[in-house]
Amino acid sequence: MTIITFYLVGHNEHIYEGGIIMGTATLRNGTISNGGLHTFSPLAFSSKLLFWYDPSYRPTVIRDPSEIVSKMNNKKIGASNATATAPDEPTFTENIINGRPGIFYNGLDIHMRTGINWPIEFEFFAVVQHTSFASLDRILSSYDGSGALTDGEVVLTNIGSDDTVRLFTVGNSISSAPITQVTGTPILYSACADSSGNTELFYNGVSLATGTTSQTVETREIYISEDRVQSSASGSKTFGLIAGFAPLTAAERLQMNLYCSRIWGMTLGSVPFI
Repeated sequence: MTIITFYLVGHNEHIYEGGIIMGTATLRNGTISNGGLHTFSPLAFSSKLLFWYDPSYRPTVIRDPSEIVSKMNNKKIGASNATATAPDEPTFTENIINGRPGIFYNGLDIHMRTGINWPIEFEFFAVVQHTSFASLDRILSSYDGSGALTDGEVVLTNIGSDDTVRLFTVGNSISSAPITQVTGTPILYSACADSSGNTELFYNGVSLATGTTSQTVETREIYISEDRVQSSASGSKTFGLIAGFAPLTAAERLQMNLYCSRIWGMTLGSVPFI
């Protein structure tokens, strides 16, 4: 649930979420009108929203006094929460991405289970800030019992060994042009697939690659970061947002890109091609 607070400043009001100004409004004759700035959130597409995990919104992150995270509540009401159990729990970290908190994965077999299976049609967004890279750096993944990519699995991943961002789907891969690995800067990874198997991969809102593959229905659970069995260590990274939808229109995708850029501070259109 999105909580917004109005602070009266003369006749103008600032709208805050999580301490960040999200927009302004004007109070006239007891009526609040939008001041023209952004008040969008993923809930605007509630009919398409599959899940929305927002580590930057502290009340949704369940953690112990040492900031070890056991659960992230889904901001889509009634949808499955993401959970983690020892020793595979990430850490909640303050002021990590554009002054906002996030959950940190230390590069080992650290992950959270969503309880949600990969859909055939999807559009996913993940705000990630890398600290280091390794041979296989998964952003979203699934569990097949061995850690291998298999038919029906969809994985949004940054491959550390060849500096390439890829979307794996149904035993096939879509590869971008090589990009320079960037640490300490937030990145917006996104990807989509439709019922016809048309797929597309984006980096900071820029389309890197498209492809076509035949989709099949599989019962593969979505994992945040690594799958449950990982043969090699991954790079360390912090998540600021993980959201999934049914396929969006181009206009809706742009709204999500602008929202992520505004909150987490990445530069849309910026791709560090080698």
